[in-house]
Amino acid sequence: MHITSAGTIGRSTSARKYKLSIENQYNDRDEQLEHSKAILNLPIRTWFDKAESEILARELREDRKLSEDTYKLDRYVGLIAEEVENLGLKEFVTYDDKEKLKV
Repeated sequence: MHITSAGTIGRSTSARKYKLSIENQYNDRDEQLEHSKAILNLPIRTWFDKAESEILARELREDRKLSEDTYKLDRYVGLIAEEVENLGLKEFVTYDDKEKLKV
């Protein structure tokens, strides 16, 4: 689940059962392969969520609960949007209405 650009709750799925009319991005196999090679250069990163970390630190500092959520320091695994964009894979990055990376 995530908040969409319209401010509503959306779901993010990868399973084939949620998709229709699946096609390659490029009709030409060599063009598809050349573009897809950039994926091999994407560094897989791990990190702590900044907002979660700051809330947890404040809760510990003030010795009181500040949120309904229960935070613990878990490392996330994934990609960094700016690094994806820099490798020319802009179709995998979300932008706002001013063409800036959505944060």
